[in-house]
Amino acid sequence: MKIFGTRLRQARMAAGYPSAAKAAAQLGLEPHTYRGYESGRREANYETLLRMCELYGVTVDYVLPLPGGKQGNVSPFRRTTAA
Repeated sequence: MKIFGTRLRQARMAAGYPSAAKAAAQLGLEPHTYRGYESGRREANYETLLRMCELYGVTVDYVLPLPGGKQGNVSPFRRTTAA
């Protein structure tokens, strides 16, 4: 879960949330709970994971490590199509 926490932290900061406490408040989580996700002491459930990815504008593929330590060539940001 180290990769998850690192990528979650990077996504949070890139989305303009300089502190875990501010991100936790936006997500409706206790700050210590959110910090547990970034440190790898806790695992987020599916609903929480989706809310975090939505808030940060990243895909689940970006924050979740692939089995066996393999990391795909995944962009951290969702692709949008031109209208």
